[in-house]
Amino acid sequence: MISSPQFLFSLPVFIKRLIAGRKIQIDNQVLNVDSQLLLNQYYKILGGKISNSTPEKAREMVDGVVALSYNKDKINNLCDVQNKTIKCNSTELPIRIYRPKNNKNKLPTLIYYHGGGFVLGTLQMYDYLCATFSSKCNIQVISIDYRLAPEHKFPIPVTDSISAYNMLYDNAGDYNIDINQLGISGDSAGGNLATIVTSDAIKNNRTPRFQLLIYPVVREHESKSFDLFKEGFLLETDDMHWFANHYVHEDTNRKDPLLSPFYSDNLNMMPPTIIVIAGFDPLRDEGLEYATKLKSKEVDVILQNHSDEFHGFYHMNDVLPGASLAVDKTCISIKKLFN
Repeated sequence: MISSPQFLFSLPVFIKRLIAGRKIQIDNQVLNVDSQLLLNQYYKILGGKISNSTPEKAREMVDGVVALSYNKDKINNLCDVQNKTIKCNSTELPIRIYRPKNNKNKLPTLIYYHGGGFVLGTLQMYDYLCATFSSKCNIQVISIDYRLAPEHKFPIPVTDSISAYNMLYDNAGDYNIDINQLGISGDSAGGNLATIVTSDAIKNNRTPRFQLLIYPVVREHESKSFDLFKEGFLLETDDMHWFANHYVHEDTNRKDPLLSPFYSDNLNMMPPTIIVIAGFDPLRDEGLEYATKLKSKEVDVILQNHSDEFHGFYHMNDVLPGASLAVDKTCISIKKLFN
């Protein structure tokens, strides 16, 4: 995808606008022209809709797009990367550990749960983002490859994620983790898992220093943004229905806090929370409402609202200028919260 957009991003704005097409303005928000260029290319390359595919085909489509811009050398230049497996929840889960170059010390550690609607997503897809966090914040990042639906429906991704956190906490010395300097994070479906893990950790006296939630899915109710941004912005409303149908059994209570953390009973005990919002996103409104609800419980919330970006932009920080700036902004908050 992505060598040509990098060239396009360097062009004067008026030329980029000519190439991208008419300005997209919805709900008093204007889509970033670089993001519009990237989305145009993404849809051309993807070759079909996620919601019209089987899970296997959808994974193949998305992984193919990711592979076009994947640069292992670029990641290894940022930090040291190590692959391991951990035994938890009666299985073995792959994890990927990112550490600042040639640093063997015990470091603040950020646990990361990737997005993908509980059906898609890989460690590789989030390599550059996790490496950036490690390098810019001088921290260790551990990315968890929980099992995916429909092969492993709810609540297995949840119990995998909770179990992984507890295993790392219990064996902190083996992973150079300072349990007093732990953060929990994730995007989209991973943001859902991250805040559920945080809720469980609080109940077991293992509260992290903070949680970082990047456009998280937090409840069963569809808000106005599901209709406003239903198609054309990477995550589409039909995709959300497709993901839910693969993830959740028909008879599941959709307000179960392990599925919809908006209804958790200990929100008042949440640690400081960074919430990243994308304006052109079906999940925009529920992310904003989760931030409002946490604030009403007197939780310290740092809201980073990127009203000109789309769902999924954030982990494209290796190619998209707006994403790089957004991650830099988050890194400032991460360093403050760890220190």
